[in-house]
Amino acid sequence: MTKQSQEKEIAAPSLPTGLAMTKDVCERCSTPVVKKELEQWFFRITAYAERLLQNTYKPIFNWPDKVKLGQRNWIGKKEGININYPIIQLSNNPISTNKYIYNVVVFTTRPDTNFGATFIVVAPEHPIIEKITTPEYIEAVKAYIKTSQNKSKEERVTEGRKKTGVFTGSYAINQLNNYKMPIWVADFVLMDVGTGAVVGVPGHDKRDFEFAVVMNLPIKRVVVGKDGDTSKITRPEQVQELEGKMINSGFLNGLEIQTAISKMMDYLEEKGWGKRVTTYHLRDWLISRQRYWGAPIPMIYCQHCADKGESWFSSEEAKKMSFPRRPKADPPLAEKRESIQIDPRVKPEDDNQRAENDNKWAVGWWPVPEDQLPVTLPDVDDWRPTGTGRGPLAGHPEFYKTTCPNCGGAAQRETDVCDTFLDSSWYYLRYPSVNKKSNVIARRNEMTTKQSQEVEIASPVRQLVRNDNQLPWDPDITQHWFPVDSYIGGAEHTVLHLLYTRFTWMALRDWGFIKIKYQISNIKDKEGYKLTDSGVANAPQNDVILANEVRPESDLPWDPSEPFKRFFAHGLIIKDGAKMSKSKGNVVVPDEYIKLYGTDTLRTYLMFLGPFDGGGDFRDSGIAGMYRWLSRVWRLAMEKVPQVARVSKVPRDEEKTRDTLDTRGTLQMLHKTIKGVTEDIKHLHYNTAISKLMEFVNWWMENTDQVDTTMVIDFLKLLAPFAPHMTEELWQNLSVSRVAQVPQVPPEEKARGTRDTLDTRVTFSSIHHEPWPKYDEKLLVEDQVTIIVQVNGKMRDSLVLSTQNANSQTVIEQVARASAKTQKWLSGNSIKKVVFVPAKLINFVV
Repeated sequence: MTKQSQEKEIAAPSLPTGLAMTKDVCERCSTPVVKKELEQWFFRITAYAERLLQNTYKPIFNWPDKVKLGQRNWIGKKEGININYPIIQLSNNPISTNKYIYNVVVFTTRPDTNFGATFIVVAPEHPIIEKITTPEYIEAVKAYIKTSQNKSKEERVTEGRKKTGVFTGSYAINQLNNYKMPIWVADFVLMDVGTGAVVGVPGHDKRDFEFAVVMNLPIKRVVVGKDGDTSKITRPEQVQELEGKMINSGFLNGLEIQTAISKMMDYLEEKGWGKRVTTYHLRDWLISRQRYWGAPIPMIYCQHCADKGESWFSSEEAKKMSFPRRPKADPPLAEKRESIQIDPRVKPEDDNQRAENDNKWAVGWWPVPEDQLPVTLPDVDDWRPTGTGRGPLAGHPEFYKTTCPNCGGAAQRETDVCDTFLDSSWYYLRYPSVNKKSNVIARRNEMTTKQSQEVEIASPVRQLVRNDNQLPWDPDITQHWFPVDSYIGGAEHTVLHLLYTRFTWMALRDWGFIKIKYQISNIKDKEGYKLTDSGVANAPQNDVILANEVRPESDLPWDPSEPFKRFFAHGLIIKDGAKMSKSKGNVVVPDEYIKLYGTDTLRTYLMFLGPFDGGGDFRDSGIAGMYRWLSRVWRLAMEKVPQVARVSKVPRDEEKTRDTLDTRGTLQMLHKTIKGVTEDIKHLHYNTAISKLMEFVNWWMENTDQVDTTMVIDFLKLLAPFAPHMTEELWQNLSVSRVAQVPQVPPEEKARGTRDTLDTRVTFSSIHHEPWPKYDEKLLVEDQVTIIVQVNGKMRDSLVLSTQNANSQTVIEQVARASAKTQKWLSGNSIKKVVFVPAKLINFVV
């Protein structure tokens, strides 16, 4: 699962640390960035690419579509074919002009258009460049590569950017038609995408078309679209990419694109010129960081073992733990046309040779023995980066000097530390087990008691756990509580953080570090959990039945190979229309607003700003408005209903209280609000829930006499999740708590001169422990309906009628004709037609 290889680090000459940026100029010092090659550690997340992808298509993968799409796009699975193109040189070449010297492998998902290929483009980082560039072009190629090195990936692939490139002097042979395609170096091709080389089909790819126009390269049409246009392609809008039939393509002529793709792949494989492959945009996870703060990488390098070619990675233990690597995409050398002579000295690298080359980095490396874990950071005075490509720990011999776990000789610890994404990829496992060291294991939460049956879900790969005590989480807690029911995170982390977290969960579970038990809960909750003095929740007897049964994952209502059952991404809050940034000085500091308006105002305003997944624009005028609204609620409860504040106990007989109300509309408004707020909170629609509370307050202000004590209490319960402190205070001021007598004042309080009034204590009753209000479906049915009256399609009046008459055209027409507003428009006109929509409108056509 671990490897080490070279990777470029982006840095600025004036700064001693790597930059987490993509621009070509450092935003701090305004100097051009440079890229340094460093030996760094990786996790082989690519071995899990297919599992990570396929899980997102499962019906039980209950994540937002936008998040699933982001995961899929980052994994970037493409099914296509690798095509071998032999390379020849035609100018100033000591080798015969018809002699094959090398081959370039190109990945494509559209081999059907290969009859229209006119050039090859390779990335500036492609290793073949130095082998095939001819002397007359070598200086230009070197200069171009140097310029490209300081460009960011985003800059290189920006759509619409003018294409640049330089010719190598060599040609690739299209074996379908023996066409000699010039090989170019261009920075819009990336080495980490596909094979780092693309075949240019400018007639049917817009990016290739742009390059061909700039470099004056031939453009051939091999696909005709639905418009039947077979003319020469000279404009971008003529480039046909997705639909059409093949022309000028030999045995593919007349075929639809999808059929032609499959047939061409079959043909290339049959000839030995290509091989079907699956590629992924996903790359192995770079975990090395050259800084102080981070988890030390627990690896040791021994030069003595390296000299003998020994390492842990070639040991028998390593072989037992190895995962199959993702297959390499390079196909064998292709069979060539008779006009091309194959140099027998040029042979493809076989799998064994590749595996041997891949492990050259590993010699001398050994993991820190398990009894020496964890490796902890030393206390240092200077933790600043060095700018040498090595972390600051490299300057502390007391840390890095150690002995080799294999030969016992002098060795050195790795001085890089781990990416903090690694910590965040498993922290959720630790949260429920924070008390593990003190052996306080709460196996059940006293607030969620259910009688259940549990069946164990087996790990799918192998068990490597030697001792559960070595784990930083309690296996019993993990078995019961996981996977996580709902995970809420920022939208900016919906790709990498979640992908790394899913990978870490899968790997730990495969190794046997995580075991899950599936809990089948009964419909009814069962009372009986009690909290002991030690803080451990004891379950009633026979609450859990353990079955020695392995349940197939396909039978489960969730996927145990995933850490989270559901994920919700919250939006981004901006300030006055701009993204918050420390450099811009527009960061919202909560303390300042809490001092002005209080915590409840800030809390309620943040949830009112916009949709949960959309964020919102934080404005000072907006939070001031929220403060005014909450103040209005306070006054309504304390001033406009003064009799309530003097009641010693809230009436519990709701029917008696509600019998005193004047109209049914009062209860309808309350229950409509309860239903709306309840459903909105359930779906995380906090902004609309608060809007419904505001609507109720507006109604309340106009109908103060209709508000009774119970309605005030129910409203406060609905508001409590948003403004917990204010509603708690109102709850207490409404005399909800009851008085209890304390037999005697404690001696220590008497000694301090405690007043006699302390003999009477208040038994605290929190609004947050009260049951949530329930709505009555019968009270949601409207007993009145508004009918729109139109004359010639224009609204002239509206009628409020009972629902009993809502569908009666006769009654509604009679009432509408009698209306003075309607008569104004009907007077003197003959009615030609009456259009009636039950319970909605009536339209008189005159």
